[in-house]
Amino acid sequence: MTAWMWIKHRLPIHSFLLVFLPAGMPDAPPTTVTMQAGGFAITVNYTIVKFWEMSAKWALTLGRESLLPFVSLMSGGLEEIEQSAVKISQIENPT
Repeated sequence: MTAWMWIKHRLPIHSFLLVFLPAGMPDAPPTTVTMQAGGFAITVNYTIVKFWEMSAKWALTLGRESLLPFVSLMSGGLEEIEQSAVKISQIENPT
């Protein structure tokens, strides 16, 4: 889907690697990977997102429902976790 969007519309493609917990994270992780299949190679540059370094308070102020499940992994405390739980409980299920 991503390559199709570039081919058809020439939209920029940005790749992210989401890391949920610091366990096993190297000090200097690579931000580029090359995948090769015979004579065909694709190199991808990506941004690493470390959830434990993100501010839970900042994530809550953004108001994005998609971030709410990750607030407990972010830098914050019980107050932010409780706020995210309340906000999650207020999300209406689409019918």
